[in-house]
Amino acid sequence: RLYLSSGIIMEMQKNETRGIKMEYDVFISYNSSDKWVADAVCHFIECRKLRCFIAPRDITPPDWAASITRAIEHSRAFVVIISERSIASNEVAKEITLATRMSNYIFPFRVEAAQMDERMTYHLSAFHWIDAIEPPMEQRINELADRIVASLNGATDNIEYMGIPSNCNKNQYRLIEKNEAPRMEFIGREEEMQEIEEAFAGGSNSVFLTGMGGIGKSEIAKMYAKKH
Repeated sequence: RLYLSSGIIMEMQKNETRGIKMEYDVFISYNSSDKWVADAVCHFIECRKLRCFIAPRDITPPDWAASITRAIEHSRAFVVIISERSIASNEVAKEITLATRMSNYIFPFRVEAAQMDERMTYHLSAFHWIDAIEPPMEQRINELADRIVASLNGATDNIEYMGIPSNCNKNQYRLIEKNEAPRMEFIGREEEMQEIEEAFAGGSNSVFLTGMGGIGKSEIAKMYAKKH
């Protein structure tokens, strides 16, 4: 169920009265460190034939601030990726402030169990959060996209998880944060590589590598990506 504060409902009415043309369906707000999540969210939303605004792809130079402000005002919905980085980001905070005045629907998408600060709590506490803290991330992103579609279509009750739409080419997008090559000295991880290969061969759509920092999770993932 989607919860809207009275202030947002009033702003929706003001937008209709002012005759603002909605150029985008969804504005995606995020910290640059979470770009891989934002790109995935954008991909799965646009697979549903909705138009997203996401920086830097859709920024009109040279005025970054004006481009962001206009895009928020002319978007039907606003998604914000919540993480420790975005909570600390002044730019994300500014976008949320604008969205609470301009956007018809706001969807906080939490990817980490980070402690909210006062300003973000103030702006977002009235809205229904979608948590992606527990895997699989792909399913959580799909649930977010389904909820946005249903909300924009006016069906905010009894939303069912529909899964990846048939027109979504999964080969067009890969959840890899950076296109960096694995280290040249990558050796001795044959067992882990085999386990990943067996998991995907067995029908798994996602594999999560967990463990303490510095044990080589990123290198294993990059080597698997390079190999396959």
